[in-house]
Amino acid sequence: MPGTTSKRGPKSDKIWSDAIRRAVHGYHEEKDETGKVKKTRWLNKLAENLVLAADKGDVSALKEVGDRLDGKPAQSVIPQNPDGSALNFNVTLVSGNSDT
Repeated sequence: MPGTTSKRGPKSDKIWSDAIRRAVHGYHEEKDETGKVKKTRWLNKLAENLVLAADKGDVSALKEVGDRLDGKPAQSVIPQNPDGSALNFNVTLVSGNSDT
């Protein structure tokens, strides 16, 4: 059943997302210059590769780094009528003072 809870925690319907999440929290092993095995999380390795790609001029990597650091630019929304014409509206300000 979707979204049910078991002894191991909540069950997700997003099995691909769950598998990737588990994988990036795992460890990657590689040898350094001295031959010593170095363990790093896959997530850190992927982030490092993203920064290296951005440094080499990969535009999509540059955009991703910028979006992650500064947030995505806000989208402007221009209200329109269904026919595409400008939406006109009136605003009435009401004073909270009951003496008037």
